[in-house]
Amino acid sequence: MQLPLLLFQLQSIGNAACGDIESNFSNGRAVRELSALKPSRERKLPSEPSNTWIREHWSLVPDECNESAKVRDMDPRVWTGSPVVLYVRELADPSDGKGNRFIELYSPNKRNCKIPCHGGREGNDDDNPTAAPSFQPSTYQLVIGEKRGKKKKTSISLAGKRIDENGYLVFCKEGAWDGRCGEALSTGTKEIKLKPTDSVAIVIGNYPSNYDIVDIYGSFDKSYDDSQNFKDGRAVRKATATCPMPEFNQDDWVVQANMTTDEMNPGGSEWWDCHLIITELASPVNDTDARYVELFSDNCPGKPIGDNFKLVVIVAGSDIIPEEGIDLKDLKIGRDGFLVLCSTPEANVTYVGNCDYIVGKDTAVDNDGYNSIAIVLIGESDGPIIYDIYGEHLSRF
Repeated sequence: MQLPLLLFQLQSIGNAACGDIESNFSNGRAVRELSALKPSRERKLPSEPSNTWIREHWSLVPDECNESAKVRDMDPRVWTGSPVVLYVRELADPSDGKGNRFIELYSPNKRNCKIPCHGGREGNDDDNPTAAPSFQPSTYQLVIGEKRGKKKKTSISLAGKRIDENGYLVFCKEGAWDGRCGEALSTGTKEIKLKPTDSVAIVIGNYPSNYDIVDIYGSFDKSYDDSQNFKDGRAVRKATATCPMPEFNQDDWVVQANMTTDEMNPGGSEWWDCHLIITELASPVNDTDARYVELFSDNCPGKPIGDNFKLVVIVAGSDIIPEEGIDLKDLKIGRDGFLVLCSTPEANVTYVGNCDYIVGKDTAVDNDGYNSIAIVLIGESDGPIIYDIYGEHLSRF
């Protein structure tokens, strides 16, 4: 099967703009995706116009993460593709090495580029002929603040900082983690000592006089909550929290205590932010033993799936999301990014060994095509959450 041209948009910008008209960009902007162009080493601009509008080739605001865009977000004479999406992903204070504290930022839609990433999703800014702005957008800054009403905060300009090939931007003490951090946790002249009680934010504008918070862990204005303290451990953003949030929500985070450096991986994918989507379902007319479901991960090939993910059947017309299904924990994604679940051993013979796991008859994979299939994340208190779905689900309509 052929994968979508812009796979990452399924998570980050796949929803239509607000309103009934799919092309509506009222109170925002519409930007043609650079990565929607035909592959070419030499040419970065489209070679010919098109008389058919393709939604997947455009990034729109308002979208699922942004209600509007301001003048500060505009950049005429600079073709950026989709604007950079950036959020705080992990804060760490390992119990066995205070010199190894780090701040990890993540971008779900940019790779190998310097902020503000005018070169598109994959391209280096230096290769992009449109990356010479005459109007300079507002700059991003990382702000680290103290607790309990103390006003002292330190900021680091993110302009020119490089998001790596996996979407990460990591700050730590110079020389720590064997050089795996892309940036030093310092102002340039003075080291910043991250404390497990600090709040950390990405802001846009001219901090500290005129700025807006893009994303934050903790709070600069409210009283400190000790549940935010990641002493001797780390705070990690949940996989379901994929939008930058200007107000902190504790439910979007997991705080883990008593963790060492050996249990941490700055700048490395974990199941807190791996993508996993349904890409194909099969129920051939001539062989009911050859049914399968194909899953795909664009950013975690070769990794085992983490806790609390299940593949479930949602009965047509039902509003109930079941907790019982195929437990995906520890099933290993193939190095090509695919995970194929087949209903019977005979299916693996039919498909010449392309099944990764045989999960049996009368499971979510053994689907006659009339019911919806979903990857769900089983929450601790809120019940199952739909992570990705094929088919209709009543609560959406």
